Amino acid sequence: MPDARIAGVVLIAAAASSFIAATMPSLNRERVWMLPQPNYLRVIAAHEGQWRAHAWLFAVGTVLMGVALGLIARLIPSPFAVSATIVYAAVAPLWLADLAYRLDITVWAARDEQAHAFFAALGHWTGTLFNFFMIGGFFAMALLGAALADGGLVPSWTAWVLILFGTAAGVSHWASWPSVMGMRSPFDLPVLVQLVPLFVAIPLAAGAS
Repeated sequence: MPDARIAGVVLIAAAASSFIAATMPSLNRERVWMLPQPNYLRVIAAHEGQWRAHAWLFAVGTVLMGVALGLIARLIPSPFAVSATIVYAAVAPLWLADLAYRLDITVWAARDEQAHAFFAALGHWTGTLFNFFMIGGFFAMALLGAALADGGLVPSWTAWVLILFGTAAGVSHWASWPSVMGMRSPFDLPVLVQLVPLFVAIPLAAGAS
C-alpha cells in the first residue's frame, strides 16, 4: 500500500534526524547535560554550530513524525490513529518551543554572562514543556501501536512493542519514577519518541502485511 510505505519512510526520516541530533559528538550527556550551568554554557559556546544543528535536527524529526502520524490517521479508520495524531499535535509544539529556547536563549546565555539569570529562570519553564512533550509523545506512541496492532500493515508484535514501551515510558515519566542518574525516568531521552517507532516504520516502508 503506497500511502503506508510513505508513512513508514517519513517515520524513518524522523528517527534518523532525531538520532543524528542526539549523537552530536561534542554534546553527549556526560559532556553537556550532567554539567553545572557555567560549564554547560561554556561547552555550548565552544560548539555552537553543533548545538544549533542539534536543535534544528530535533525540530525536523519532531515535525516529520507529526506528518507520519497524520498520514497513518488518514490511512487507518481507527480512533487510536486519530487519537495518536491529536495527542502528538498537542504536545509537539511544546518541544519545538523548548528547541527554540535552546537556539535563542541558551546561545545568548552562552555568549553573555549577564543573561545567565534570565536563562536559569526560563529553564524551569522549558523543563516543564519538555516533560509534557515526553509524556504525551510516549502515549501517542502507544496509541499508534494500538492503531496498527490489528490492521495487518505490520507484524502485530512490532505494534505491541510500541504499546508496551509507550505506556511504560509515559507512566514512568509522568510519575517521575524510577529516577536514574539524575534523570526524571529511565526514558528521559527525547530521541526515544522518534526512535522506538522504527519497529513499525521499517515494516511499513517495506510494505509488510
